[in-house]
Amino acid sequence: MSYYGETGPVLKKGLKKKADKNKKAMGEVKADKAEVTLWRRFSQYIRMRDCKIALTNPDNENYEPAGMCISCGSLKFFRDLECGHFVRRRWKAVKYDERNNSAQCNHCNEKLNGNEAEYRKALVLKIGEDQVKEIEDTHRDVTKKMDTATIKGLTAYYRERTIEEAERLGVEPPK
Repeated sequence: MSYYGETGPVLKKGLKKKADKNKKAMGEVKADKAEVTLWRRFSQYIRMRDCKIALTNPDNENYEPAGMCISCGSLKFFRDLECGHFVRRRWKAVKYDERNNSAQCNHCNEKLNGNEAEYRKALVLKIGEDQVKEIEDTHRDVTKKMDTATIKGLTAYYRERTIEEAERLGVEPPK
């Protein structure tokens, strides 16, 4: 907030500090936007990785990847799958751990709040009890916020992995 003085806008008392603080936070804004992009690429990779077949979509006759929900086993097209976490993604130590993430249908991921009991059973079959225990034991480890360079590097890495998975299935990679 400012008022107009004789020489132009004048910041009210105390607002100059707030303006300086906001400028410092701009670096964080760039990192946050970069992390949104990283999450999108990571999610695409996980869902494409878990798609084991490609089917013809009856709606548009396109050949599309399809995979099973880890929790309920329903077969869904790639676009209908979500990247579900065994341990919630708010725990930064395992947010981008590939073992902690699998394709899930919207019903299990959103409506059943992750369908955790069934997710765990399937995850034990997929990666083993010892790996699941390791995820459960390390998820609360303190992690530092990633810097922008690390985020951009991971974004490029998961974009390439997604392209490789799309080639494996013989389909176009997601945009």
